[in-house]
Amino acid sequence: MSCMRSTWIVAAVLASACAIAQDPGYQNYVAQIEALQRDGADIAQRLGRDALVQQYRDLIGAHPGYANNIRLETQIAMIYESDFTDQGQPPYYAAADEVYQNIIANYDPEHPYMMTVRKLAADRAAELDPARARQMYESIVTDYPEQDALVVQSQYALGKLAEQQGDPATAEKYYNQVLSYAPTGAPLSQAETASIDAFQTNAAASMLTAAIEGYDTPQERMKALKKFLEKHKDLERAQADLIQRFAETIERSAGRSTDDDQDRKPTVEA
Repeated sequence: MSCMRSTWIVAAVLASACAIAQDPGYQNYVAQIEALQRDGADIAQRLGRDALVQQYRDLIGAHPGYANNIRLETQIAMIYESDFTDQGQPPYYAAADEVYQNIIANYDPEHPYMMTVRKLAADRAAELDPARARQMYESIVTDYPEQDALVVQSQYALGKLAEQQGDPATAEKYYNQVLSYAPTGAPLSQAETASIDAFQTNAAASMLTAAIEGYDTPQERMKALKKFLEKHKDLERAQADLIQRFAETIERSAGRSTDDDQDRKPTVEA
């Protein structure tokens, strides 16, 4: 494609965006969104959750085809996830799950916000249908391989699912994927880097906790920890500070005094 043609296409897109922004219907749409975001909590308190949901539904129905409707649909799911117990309406997770599934089924899969919806949907399904949630997390990893932070979050979630279902071997497999994850090379924001670091720390903590589970005394737990680390040298090097704190927690559980802790800094080998 020539530079001239590329420039023409960009200009056409910008012109179209400007036309939409100047459309009175669109301006009214934006104003109603702002009003709902501003007054939503009050509406829910006065009229109830269903009334607030209906206002979002009416807005979407009055403006079919608007790209931002996917975010309004997501807001509806989040309203269902909110706690209105004081009105006799606790979180309605099944309804939120249904909304997420409808978004995935009916909106453009290439929409930039779809990956966020899919992650939210998988997180919700994890509490309702772990098997479906596992498939959803796996598909996220497959479909968005360049989204480093999202991939790591999904791998960690797969590990937690396996752990909760009593499958420690599979849980460890996914946690190891988190710990060994190599970014694709795309520039990462500070928030994405922090998210990856946090999930790697969480994965390490989950593995350490699993390693000492079932051991009754601090001495047994410390031996189990040492044995685990002998098989996971990379983890020991990468998470040295975490492991040190973990070992100190085990030793403190033995009832040692603060003075003893100050006199001798505990180590995993102790």
